[in-house]
Amino acid sequence: EGDDANGTRGAAADDGDDDGRGDDGRHARGSMDANEVSDATGGAGTNTSTRNTRKRWITSLRITSATRRRRRRAVEGGGVEYAAVGRGAVDAHSAVGTIVALASFWSARAIRMELEKREKTTSVVGGGREMSEEERMRELELRRERLAREAEAERERRATRDAEEAAERARREEMARLQAEAEAEAAAEEEKRREKMRAELRRKNAEEKERLEARLKAEAEAKAAQFAAEQAEREKKRLEREKAEAEEMARRQAVCDERGEMEFTVSADTEVVMKRDNASAPVEVIVTARVGISAGSTESASFRSAEEARVAALPLCSTVASRAMIAYSSDARLQDMMGNGPLSKLPGMDDLEFEHWTRVMQARLDSEMRTAIVRNGAALEVKLREQKKGGSEKSKATTRFKRRCLPAEDEENIVRRMELAVDAVAGEIIEEFEAPAGGCETAAEILAEIEFYELGQLHGLHPSIVFPAEHPKTGLSGELMASMLTLSHFIKRANRAFEDDPRVSERARQLAATLVGKSASKQGSWRAMYLDGFTGDTLTAASAMADTVLPEDDAIRAFLNGALAQSGSKDQARKMLEEACELRKNDVKKNNKDPENTAETLPELIALLHVLETREAWMDDCRTCRRKVLRCVRVAVDEIANEGDIVAAAALLESALHEYEPFLGAEDECMLEYRAIEEALWLRADVDVEEREDAVAQIAGTVGAIAMITDRYSKEIESRRRP
Repeated sequence: EGDDANGTRGAAADDGDDDGRGDDGRHARGSMDANEVSDATGGAGTNTSTRNTRKRWITSLRITSATRRRRRRAVEGGGVEYAAVGRGAVDAHSAVGTIVALASFWSARAIRMELEKREKTTSVVGGGREMSEEERMRELELRRERLAREAEAERERRATRDAEEAAERARREEMARLQAEAEAEAAAEEEKRREKMRAELRRKNAEEKERLEARLKAEAEAKAAQFAAEQAEREKKRLEREKAEAEEMARRQAVCDERGEMEFTVSADTEVVMKRDNASAPVEVIVTARVGISAGSTESASFRSAEEARVAALPLCSTVASRAMIAYSSDARLQDMMGNGPLSKLPGMDDLEFEHWTRVMQARLDSEMRTAIVRNGAALEVKLREQKKGGSEKSKATTRFKRRCLPAEDEENIVRRMELAVDAVAGEIIEEFEAPAGGCETAAEILAEIEFYELGQLHGLHPSIVFPAEHPKTGLSGELMASMLTLSHFIKRANRAFEDDPRVSERARQLAATLVGKSASKQGSWRAMYLDGFTGDTLTAASAMADTVLPEDDAIRAFLNGALAQSGSKDQARKMLEEACELRKNDVKKNNKDPENTAETLPELIALLHVLETREAWMDDCRTCRRKVLRCVRVAVDEIANEGDIVAAAALLESALHEYEPFLGAEDECMLEYRAIEEALWLRADVDVEEREDAVAQIAGTVGAIAMITDRYSKEIESRRRP
C-alpha cells in the first residue's frame, strides 16, 4: 500500500517537473511517510496486550489501502491519458493542445493533493499503533523498489523524450532542408521565368529598335529625296531664271545697242575713320573721298562720344562729297577740252545734263558716307562700352557711278525729254509755238518719269534709259532729293531754251514750285516722320542736303524753304509727339502707376524736346519740357536708390542737373528742389565731396545721365513689344 501511494505521488511529481527537483521532493515525502508509519507501528508495539485489536486494525488498513489503490489507479489512468494528450498537443505546437496539457497537469496535482490528505487522515484515524521492524523494513524495501522502478521509468521516459526530440529535430531539419530545396527550386524557376521575360523584352526591344531605325531611315531617305528634288527644282528654276534673265539682258542690250545707248562709268573711293585713343580722349572722325583720278577731299572733327559723333559728323559727309565732286567736274571739263572727257564719249549728253549727273553722284556719295558714319559710330560705341578703353573703326568702299545716254535725236533721251517738258510749258504761253498738248500736266508727267529714273540712280540701280530698272515693292527713300535735282535741271533747261521770253521761265518755276510743294508735303507727313523714328524732321534733313548739292542761287532751294515753312511738318511732329506722351501716360495708368511720376515717358519727351528746340517761339514750352524730363530722371533715380545703389542714383541725378543747368538756370525752382535731393543722396551714400566728381565721371561718363536713362527705358519698352 505504501508502495502504491508513494508511487502515485512520485509519478505526479515527475510529471510536474523535469529539472531534478521532483526527485528531491519525492525523497522528502517518502521519508515523511516512512516516519509516520514507523511512529504508528511503534505506538502499536507498546500495547502488547491488545492483539485482537491489532488484527482488526491491520484488516481495516488493508481494506482502506485497497480502496485507495483502486482509486489511484483510476485517477492515474485518466491523468496519464490527459498527460499523453497534453504532450501530444504540445508536440503538435497547438494553442489548444497547450491549454489541454496545462489543464491535465493541474487536475492531476489537485487529485494527488486530495488523496494525500485522505491518506494522512486515514492513517491518523486508524493508527493507534506503531509499525513493526519487519513492516518498516518491508516498507523501506518496497519504497526502494518503487524508487528504482520510478528511476528506471524516468530514464526510459527521458530516453523516449530525447529520442522523440531528436526525431523532431531531424524532422524539422528535414522539413527545413526540403523547404530550402523547394525555395531554391522556386527561386531558380522564378529566375528562369524572369530571364525568359527579359529575353523576350530584349527581343521585342530589338525588333522595335529595328522597326524604328527602318522607319527613321525611310523617313530620312524620303526627306533627302524630297530635299534633293526640291533643290534640283530650285536649281532648275534658278538656271531657267538666270537663262531667262541672261536672254532678256541680251535682248535688251541688243535693243540698246541698236538704239545707240552708250554707258560711262566713274569710280569713287571713300574712307571713314572713327577712333578714340583712350577712354578719356575725344572721338575723332576723319572722312575722305576721291572721284576718279581727281584730287580727293578730307574733313575731320572731334566729338565727346561715339553716339554724338554718329549724328554730329553727318554734315562732314556733305562737305567732303561736294568738294570731291567739284574737283572731278573741273577735271572732267578739262578732259572735254582735250577731247577725252565724258561729253566726248557720250554725244547725247550736254553740259547741263553732265552738271545734273554730277549732282546725282554727289547726293549718292553723300548718302553712302553717311551710312558708313552711322555704322562705324554704332560699332565704335559698342566696342567702347565693352572694352572701357580706346578703339577705332574704319570703313573703306568703292562706289561706281554709271550713266547711260541715247543719241540726241532719240525721243527717250534725257535731254530730249527735258526739252519736250519745257516745250509743253511754253505751249501754254506762246500760242504759235508747236508743243505737246496738255501743257503743264504733260510736263509734270514727263518730269515724273525722269524723277523715277533719277531715284534709281541715287540708289545705284541699272542705268539703262531704254529699260529703266524696276524699284522694289517697298519703295526707295530719297524721292524729295530726286525731285529737287530733276526740277533744278528742268528750270535751267527752260532758262536756256527760252532766254528771250522770261514768261516761259517763270511758268517753269511755278510748275517746279508746285511739284516741290507736293513732294515736300508728302515727305513731311506723319507717316514720313514716323518712319524717320522721330529723330529729326525729314524736310529739314532734305533741306540741309540740298544746301550742299544745289548752288546758293538755285531756285529749288528757295522753293524747298518755302515748302518747309508752309508744310507745317514741325507742328504736326509736335502734335504727334504730345499725343504719344499722353498715350504712354495712359499705358502707365493701366498698370496701376502714377502717370505724372514715371520715367517711361522719357523717350517721347526727349523726341518732343528736339522738335521744340527748332523754333524760338517754343522756348517756354521747351523749358517746361526740360522740367518734365528732370522729373522723370528723378523718378528713375529713386528707383535706383530703392534698389540699393545710392551712389549711382546720386551721380546720375547730379549729371542730369549739370546738363540742364545752362538751360534752366541755377535759381530755377525745379533745379533748387532737385539739388536738395541730390545732396541728401550723397549724404546717404557717405561719399566725400572730392570723390563725387570721380563717381559722376565713372557712372554717367561722357554720354550723360539723361541719355543713359532714356536708352534704358527705350530698350525696356522695346522688349515689351517683342513677342
